[in-house]
Amino acid sequence: MIVEKNIPMPGFPFSQMQIGDSFLLSSNIKRSTASVAAKRYEKKHNVKFVSRKMDSGAIRIWRVE
Repeated sequence: MIVEKNIPMPGFPFSQMQIGDSFLLSSNIKRSTASVAAKRYEKKHNVKFVSRKMDSGAIRIWRVE
């Protein structure tokens, strides 16, 4: 087993987003997982996100407020 240092933990870039910004999640991530994370962030930071499933199966999340 190898110990590695300074590897960032994956997550969603909600804190970096401004109104109108969006990001795309691959189709292997469940929309419900992303939506729950967005809702938790919304409540804590008084912002609003919208997610949509794209034709490719990927999920896009926009900051709208």
